[in-house]
Amino acid sequence: NEDQTPDAYFELHNLGDVNYHQVEVLVSELNLVENQKDIYVDCNIDTWLSSINLGTVDIKHGETDENMTVMSNLLSFPVFTSSTNATISEQAKNSGQVSFFVSNDELNLNWSDIFGAENMLITDLQGKIIFNKKQIGIQGSQILKLQNRGIYFVNFYSEAGKLLNQTKLNF
Repeated sequence: NEDQTPDAYFELHNLGDVNYHQVEVLVSELNLVENQKDIYVDCNIDTWLSSINLGTVDIKHGETDENMTVMSNLLSFPVFTSSTNATISEQAKNSGQVSFFVSNDELNLNWSDIFGAENMLITDLQGKIIFNKKQIGIQGSQILKLQNRGIYFVNFYSEAGKLLNQTKLNF
């Protein structure tokens, strides 16, 4: 009855090879911390269980009926997603300052006091590299003409590959 309190107990134990599906989830640039990659994925339970009447399911073991429907939802709906801020590192750990402004459809990016910065990498939400600049120094600026508006991540790395600053841009 949508009061956020379950009205009936249910369990779905989805069995059978027919219910195994491979899905792809687009993720943004990952946090890189000394050979470690953190990937955050959201599971949208309401989407996963769509088309299922939870009030009448009870306990189901098997590979047909509701079990098959719920597993087929993986192919039909965005059950697993990655939120736009899932991989942003804690800003308190960031070194230096990053600022930007838009003028005539150009992105004007400025940075300062990012000590040890050697490389700057700009990626889109899917992790596609949009811009890569080496030997940037602790301060500088860059003007970019980005083809598409959207959310981007600007990452500054040390020579050893340590992430020094990660900033989210909504351009």
